[in-house]
Amino acid sequence: MMKKATWLILSTVLGLCLVAALFTVVTSHAYATDGEKIVRRAASPQATNVITIGVAADLSHLVPQLGWQQLNSVQLAVDEINASGGITLNSVNYLLVVVSADSMCNVVTATLAANALIARGVSAVVGHTCSGASMAAQGIYDAYHIPMVSASSTKPDVTTGGYANTFRVITNDDEPIRRLAFTLYRNEDMRRMAIVEMLPPNAPWIAAGLVFSDTFTGQGGEISSLHQLNSTSEFAAAIAQISSEDVDGIFFSSLDAGQAGQFSQQAHNAGMTDVPIAWSPFSEDRQALNAYNAAAGAAREGDWVLFYYRNPNDMPGFAAFNANYIAAGFTNYGSDPGMVGAFAYDAARIIVEAMQSADSSLPDDIRAALHLDTDLYSGVVGDYYGFSSVGENVPQWYWFETYRDNAWQPIIPVGLVSNQGGFNDKSFNMLALQGLQRAESELLVAGGIYTSTDFSEYQANLDVCASQGNALCLSVGFDMATATQTSAENFPEVKFAILDASYGSYPQNLRFITFAEDEVGYLAGALAGWMTESDVVGAVGGWAIPPVVRFVERFGHAAECINPSATAIISYTNSFSDPDLGAQTAQEQIALGADVIFAAAGGTGNGAVLTATQSGVWAIGVDSDQWISLFDSGAVAGSDFLLSSAMKRLDEGAFQTISDLLNDAFTSGEVHMGLAERGVALAPYHETNPFIPATIQNYIKLIEALIIAGEIDIYGACPTFTPEDIFLPIIMLGSF
Repeated sequence: MMKKATWLILSTVLGLCLVAALFTVVTSHAYATDGEKIVRRAASPQATNVITIGVAADLSHLVPQLGWQQLNSVQLAVDEINASGGITLNSVNYLLVVVSADSMCNVVTATLAANALIARGVSAVVGHTCSGASMAAQGIYDAYHIPMVSASSTKPDVTTGGYANTFRVITNDDEPIRRLAFTLYRNEDMRRMAIVEMLPPNAPWIAAGLVFSDTFTGQGGEISSLHQLNSTSEFAAAIAQISSEDVDGIFFSSLDAGQAGQFSQQAHNAGMTDVPIAWSPFSEDRQALNAYNAAAGAAREGDWVLFYYRNPNDMPGFAAFNANYIAAGFTNYGSDPGMVGAFAYDAARIIVEAMQSADSSLPDDIRAALHLDTDLYSGVVGDYYGFSSVGENVPQWYWFETYRDNAWQPIIPVGLVSNQGGFNDKSFNMLALQGLQRAESELLVAGGIYTSTDFSEYQANLDVCASQGNALCLSVGFDMATATQTSAENFPEVKFAILDASYGSYPQNLRFITFAEDEVGYLAGALAGWMTESDVVGAVGGWAIPPVVRFVERFGHAAECINPSATAIISYTNSFSDPDLGAQTAQEQIALGADVIFAAAGGTGNGAVLTATQSGVWAIGVDSDQWISLFDSGAVAGSDFLLSSAMKRLDEGAFQTISDLLNDAFTSGEVHMGLAERGVALAPYHETNPFIPATIQNYIKLIEALIIAGEIDIYGACPTFTPEDIFLPIIMLGSF
């Protein structure tokens, strides 16, 4: 959409010295020159029941098409609001009026334009078109507490000057580059990269190289070398050096897509076939891929591209907005609002939303509302969640694509934050990681992990996950519930999901995945009922919280259903962290005749399972496959007496959540996963497989199938069939 010159204008301060500014008053669609002298003075009183919104834009100088697209789009927003009756503030109805000033993308004219708008009594300003103009004018607006919302000033310095009145709805130049560096380091495991920058000096993409370097090294990565080149003839020498540096990737910084593609091809031809190139056209225009494809050819496999802003084709409201814009019949540049027009329209609407939230048109009240209001606003560009403390829009609009399977395809960064057990726990964290890794293999996902070693690290890790550009942040276990909810509230534009936790109330970007402990507990009880020879089975629970109760009570019920002669002993230890207590409880149950022990009590339960199996008594584990997690895949004594484990499939929960995200099917609130959803299952029998008759194994599969079909009520009457009077085929439903 934006050509090279346009982007440069949006990103740099222009030093032209002009002596006059064109000031226009906009009424409906007529633009008339106002000859009033432009002076700085306090805002004049507004007419009764009229609220004035200012637009400061380049209407005549360097990029007038952008300026008029913005002005027209603000006018369209105001016309639509007025046509629906205006707005009501403090029980008074108001109509909106737009006044504009030509800032000409010039620092001198920008100050004159700002004074002119203030003189007209504006409550807020949409503008300026160019970053330099916005920076020159923002101090003037600040003196009168007037909020300025820019739809096209992308230079980072616009929001770093300390002005509380400055906001923007478009992406700043640096943030996508930071997110690219985070993603390549965190999600793609790149640890050593080279940077190639195409000169001339002081071009904006040179700043991008610096931002990338600082961010990448700040994560712990290494920049092996930096090459600032004047022409493509220097590619060969740079590639020769980089090829000896054992890099994981190359960041190529240039506006010229053809140059980037040529570099990729030459690097590939030089033997760097497994070293991806990451580059950006610094715009939303996917047409840049054509030049890259033509130059790179087959070498582009695995390469990355970073797009800025948001392409109109991807804006959910652009089609309707575009039709209304054209139908309005604007005199100047009225046939296409373009990307910046969409942002300007949203800026105007957001200002009006702030007025309504504050129930006031006073600049101070609007400014405060813009800072504080985080209610979702669904605009033309997409969903807005307010502004950061310095006035940056949330979210920052950008996206990645990678070339795979003969096509450029969007790739989604997803982060996983462990609980304090870490990813080597052979339990919940490990399972969640396996789900993420499966999504990386089967879906277009770049997965990144954030390891917690202590409870105190949860909040920081979740916040980092969200701030580094992940579209989804996953967490693990009920002890992360508070931190996950807090992060979800702090980052409303990011999706969050927590595995094996639940909430009574939750923000609309938070999913919690629960598991049917009762269903798999029932299967474990059925297995125990068949395997007991003493007709006594035991269950060791931790605290009598709902998940534990669902496990052990359904275990006992199923054991007594399957074997009417059996008795189930259920003991709650009120502990999850005392293996000695678990061992003692198991010994007490064994003394009462139990020859199968099921434990659902965390570390306490581990003590029960180890004691049972090492005493020659069958045991059934819980949550993960404990033959792996507790018995170290058979290396620990007693593994040959572990019948199975009643597993929660956190890997499946993670994978399905990521899949929903990619398919636009992510929903907030509870997602309950049972046998039908492969969310719970009995683990493989491992070493005890030869001792469990095939008839019983098939019976377990039948019970599972009947639960899924709704033909067995695990809280109701017992099934009427018995192992002695049934012939069973092999049924694979729900097998692990």
